[in-house]
Amino acid sequence: MTMPAINSMPCTDRAPGGRRAFTLVEVLVTMTIFIIGLSLTSTVFLAAVKRAFHTEKLLKASTELRTATDFISQTARSAPVAPVVRTSGTQVLIAPKDLGFIYVQDTTWIDTLHNVKGSKSNQRMLHVADTTPSIVTVSVFASAARPPGALSSSDVATYLVDGTSLPVANLDQLFAVGDTITIPATSYGPATTGVINSISNNSGTRTLTLTSALGVDVPNGTKIAATSGRRCLFSVEASGDLRYYPDSSDLTSFSVLAHDIDPAPLSNPADTSSARTVPFTLSGRYLTINLQKLPRGSLAGRTVQGVQTTVFARTDPLIP
Repeated sequence: MTMPAINSMPCTDRAPGGRRAFTLVEVLVTMTIFIIGLSLTSTVFLAAVKRAFHTEKLLKASTELRTATDFISQTARSAPVAPVVRTSGTQVLIAPKDLGFIYVQDTTWIDTLHNVKGSKSNQRMLHVADTTPSIVTVSVFASAARPPGALSSSDVATYLVDGTSLPVANLDQLFAVGDTITIPATSYGPATTGVINSISNNSGTRTLTLTSALGVDVPNGTKIAATSGRRCLFSVEASGDLRYYPDSSDLTSFSVLAHDIDPAPLSNPADTSSARTVPFTLSGRYLTINLQKLPRGSLAGRTVQGVQTTVFARTDPLIP
């Protein structure tokens, strides 16, 4: 019995339907090219994201520095007395603009014509007013809000605040025993200083007694700046935080103005080879603020940013 002949089918690499299928090598090559392209695209994308993130951090850091510097500058400009820099230049004490002053009251005649009252040069005691205004002369531009009786020019009006609306003095909040007060120069004598020996807050007879005689005649109305009381404290901490304490006597209440501040910044923020200095320096009434951010992490890739400015602490023009 003979077996029927079996027609052998020729081998072909075509898929059913006449379409040619991909070989394994072709698939591997295609996948390799795709992975390489995806890797390159991802690298470029991640670099762009990283660059954008870095730029955003720099902008935020710059804004933080400038905001903190502006706040300190404005506080110093409006201070009634000169700032004090301490703790190796990492702290600055600034008196708030509403710290206040005292005014010498009439106690006896100090001139031979009996025209002016005040304290004589051989006295040790200053009788002061019950009110301690922070500002007594006010200027406003022309408007319907001008108070009655204002002395006005074409554009600006100047007037005195009503004394009955001023706060009553508490000398213990403005002065302390041992403080050195400055009595400004008047037509009756040059500027002089004295050390407070005792303070009396009795109503109507508020007094500052000095350790020695006044040495100059002090007329009624002489304005003396407070030496104690509340001070604003700006401090660069070891942690890098720039803290603002509204009252330097209460270190439990503060806000953080900036982070990563260098306690030993460069003297020239634009020159990384310049010498080191401190955040705050004071020369007379010129306060130099040098704030620089030193981000945490390794040295590689860090960008140091800094803002440096010098502020003239104007203080009250009647106080030397």
